Amino acid sequence: MSFSVDSDDLNGFGKQVGRAANDVEESRDYVKKSCEMLDSDVGPISTVAQIWSGGHEDVVNRVHNTLKTLHKILSASSDELIKSAKHYNSTDAAEARKMDATYPASKR
Repeated sequence: MSFSVDSDDLNGFGKQVGRAANDVEESRDYVKKSCEMLDSDVGPISTVAQIWSGGHEDVVNRVHNTLKTLHKILSASSDELIKSAKHYNSTDAAEARKMDATYPASKR
């Protein structure tokens, strides 16, 4: 059994996760703009729902906070995946140089 890492794939996945973080941020903006309730939108049913369970604003706040947390997780994951790819790149290159240095110089 062996283990290998393709740093290009790891880097690409890190960038893909970063794009997902950007998409979540755009989703937060969409929720903020699209789910705003004006005073004129509030009727008797939504007033009762607001008193009873927090209603619309509570749900919007929960969605917003969940997306905020998801954005933090994805952003941090993206950064770490890209750092890991750089680590594997530099480690592999450094190890290759060490190994090459052990071979006798070729005569041309």
